[in-house]
Amino acid sequence: MGFAWSWACDDLWFLAQLFVDPARQGHGIGNALLEDDQRVARSPHSPLRDRRNRK
Repeated sequence: MGFAWSWACDDLWFLAQLFVDPARQGHGIGNALLEDDQRVARSPHSPLRDRRNRK
């Protein structure tokens, strides 16, 4: 169906890979994977800090 791989280093988040089976594309799977990776990266247990919220 789909696969995403990312990691956090200090306060940066890196998306290395995001794949969705071509037969399943266009059904929101890629968006869901990306949103889930970002949610995990922003969790209290992650070293990542959301840079967009800095002032």
